[in-house]
Amino acid sequence: MLFPSFEPSVYKESWMNVGDALRYQAEFYSDFDSAKAQRMLEFMRLRKQNKVKVLSKGMYERLQLTLALSRKAKLYMLDEPIGGVDPVARTRILDALMEFYQEDSTILISTHLVKDIERIFDEVLFIKEGELVLQGEVKDIRMQRHICIDELFREVYAEC
Repeated sequence: MLFPSFEPSVYKESWMNVGDALRYQAEFYSDFDSAKAQRMLEFMRLRKQNKVKVLSKGMYERLQLTLALSRKAKLYMLDEPIGGVDPVARTRILDALMEFYQEDSTILISTHLVKDIERIFDEVLFIKEGELVLQGEVKDIRMQRHICIDELFREVYAEC
């Protein structure tokens, strides 16, 4: 995942637990919403006393998403937020995106796991070899082309 001015490896310190990570984030970012972070921890089924270093990949991704979405930002950039996590963690992450998304903000997600994440798209951009090849609202694309976004993704990138 991408976070502005954020280095996730700082959270892998052996002494740090999930509660420490939240406190660190709150001290570092003035727009951090601790109450929202607490609600997200409960939703994500993460406990403050869990050591960050021993979290599974899925749990660590859920923690990173909690830390990111608990900020009051206008733009969130997520790079492969469900990459390499099990189906249960994947569902929990996608549900959290829908549950904790702020209407006045934008979430930009870069992913190749389109089939798994397609349900949350409002708009898609396809960039191929550095060029924008397709952009549009998902509902319009589905109506015009009569295919799902995953199928369109496979068509656009079939030659890569």
